Amino acid sequence: MRNACCAHCGEMRRCGRDHIPPRALFHQANPGNLITVPCCEPCRLVQPLDDEYFRAAVISCERVFDAPLAQSARESFLRSLTYPESQGFATSLSRNVIRVVSETAAGIYLGDHLEMQLEVPRINRVSQRIVRGLFCHERKRPLPQNYEVIGRLSPDGIDSILEILKREGIMFPPIRSVGNGVFEYTFRASEEDLDSTILLALFYQHLYFVGFTRQLPERRASPAAALID
Repeated sequence: MRNACCAHCGEMRRCGRDHIPPRALFHQANPGNLITVPCCEPCRLVQPLDDEYFRAAVISCERVFDAPLAQSARESFLRSLTYPESQGFATSLSRNVIRVVSETAAGIYLGDHLEMQLEVPRINRVSQRIVRGLFCHERKRPLPQNYEVIGRLSPDGIDSILEILKREGIMFPPIRSVGNGVFEYTFRASEEDLDSTILLALFYQHLYFVGFTRQLPERRASPAAALID
């Protein structure tokens, strides 16, 4: 550990390294080119259980269920639930799984499937950490603490956001691949305010993720900064 400015709280402290996105999402022993940022011990202590929950939410999403890159990750996750130290977590997850009836718009029954009801605060904590971490990785410094951070999984896609970006003429750098394609992203700062940024990403090449850092509403200048409103 060394003294550094923590990517998440912005404090100068003794810091280790935090994987962005969480290391649990990468099933391979040595996936290569993983992103890490400085992270202090107080911030790190609250992460592990949320990271496991976030992994469960991502790999159980219908959009990635048949994705080849997610198969090994899902198998590794299911094996981990059989370990004695994971029994409490497994029991907690099972309480959030419900049976859902699938029907067409005309009411024709298509069958049942299991669906995980998400604990939104836990998903949000990891999502915001991903956005803060990638901001720090790209800008080489933590996000100022008076900025708002928003990160969301987007199972239904991001067509509406892409349409707004196209209309505003906002272009992005080439997509970057992390961990042999498990995570892909592109990141852009606003021309009016370099700390207001947009992150577009994919987990397992199928599940979209959108992130923003932005000023408080009364100070926003960029149309792109209001995309999530």
